[in-house]
Amino acid sequence: MAAAAPKPGKLFFCCTDGCVGALEAPQLICVLCTAAVHTVCFRDHVRKLKEYPLVCDNDVFCGAMCCSWHGDEKVDRNVLRSGRLDLMKFTKAQLKALAVGPPKVKMTSRVGGVSRDLPKETMVRKLNESKMNSALGVAPPEGGSEKVSMTIHDKFRLINCLFSDEMRDLAASSTNRLSREELDTGAHGAKSKFWQHMELRFKVGFPSDSVDGSGFANVVHFNHPNFDLFHESINPAEHGAHTAETLRDMWKKIQSEYDTVMVNFTKSGNHNSNFTQAAMSALGVLQVEDMEDDDDVLGTEEGGFCCFTNSVIIIYLRMWVNQNQEMAGFVSRQMPPGMQIDTLDGGSSSAATKRATAATTPGNVVDSTGAKETKKPRSSPETVSVMCEVMMDLAQGRKNDAAQRAKENEARTEESMGRRAAMDQILAVSKTQAEIDLLERQIEVLQRKLNKAVDPDEKAKYENGILRCEQQLDMLLLHH
Repeated sequence: MAAAAPKPGKLFFCCTDGCVGALEAPQLICVLCTAAVHTVCFRDHVRKLKEYPLVCDNDVFCGAMCCSWHGDEKVDRNVLRSGRLDLMKFTKAQLKALAVGPPKVKMTSRVGGVSRDLPKETMVRKLNESKMNSALGVAPPEGGSEKVSMTIHDKFRLINCLFSDEMRDLAASSTNRLSREELDTGAHGAKSKFWQHMELRFKVGFPSDSVDGSGFANVVHFNHPNFDLFHESINPAEHGAHTAETLRDMWKKIQSEYDTVMVNFTKSGNHNSNFTQAAMSALGVLQVEDMEDDDDVLGTEEGGFCCFTNSVIIIYLRMWVNQNQEMAGFVSRQMPPGMQIDTLDGGSSSAATKRATAATTPGNVVDSTGAKETKKPRSSPETVSVMCEVMMDLAQGRKNDAAQRAKENEARTEESMGRRAAMDQILAVSKTQAEIDLLERQIEVLQRKLNKAVDPDEKAKYENGILRCEQQLDMLLLHH
């Protein structure tokens, strides 16, 4: 019985990275693993790889790994080919189960901002390459493996970890000046204690007996309409195994985007929304006595915070800052209290330096008519006496300058500490009440949406949101 003809419009995929499919089956065969390759994929992608062997003249390979294996006697072609044929017998679901590892192999890619499964042919190629690399005892080269990017789930999890009680304490201490030992050992940046600990918490979460609890990093802690409208369900529990360097780089990018939104929002002058006013007060942009009661609890009304960004990450970060105003300076990268940029002036020491320079420069003698004469310098008691006097003047001038600068710095520090103490006192009084007001208004908004909802799933979502807000409210009222 003849095989059924393929359906009209069916796409055929090959195993090369980035293959978008074609109406015809692949015509070329990899000389190493015998995988099928589209002509256009080989020409436009594989042939241009830096790993493609210079000694080859249009020999077909399926990807960077087979290119790098060309001529390697340790690579058994028969094992490579039989391994590919065995893997082709599995379904995509089975291949994804095998990819869990170890070693872990990524089976998805970003298409139009959405995570999609790779074609089966590409899954087989990646698993076969990973199996061969394990047999050879080497890791895949950087050019031969796809770089793992951070997903929306990773970014929400990163923000959760940053605002945990455990990491908040470390964040406060990480802004202090580095010790000499840390500078000498290179324990700064991604190698600092803060980011090394962040990597640990991001990967394995928090201990069950910790203040935050084992599930803290795995959930979305706030409700917002923009989260519901996002094209995929946000789940911080679905995360990658990122390094401290990757996490730090991503946080810097989030900070940069947040700063841009804050600059535009601050220029707008709309600081009285309940969605932002507490945090704006913590930054000193808004005075407590200027706060007004506003129903824009979620910052979505005209001129609200969400009008200046469509990023759910920035909105989520802002909601965390609203609840933890003490972190506003850390997120906005403000200079720590009691510190400032200062310059050192010359003062009397500069004048003394000029006098010393003039007295010790040989050959500059001015006669009674004002004309300079060049004479050979002589060492005389008078010259030695003048030089001693000038040097004493210079030393005294520097001593006076140092004392004056120390006195000014002490006065500035006391003034700064006084302002900080006053702000801390204001925040201590208003912080809890602001959190209570915010939660009460969120409950009101969610209740209105629940009353209007028809779909059972949507009702359940709003009911769960109300329940979480009420639990947080009960905790605040208990300690208020």
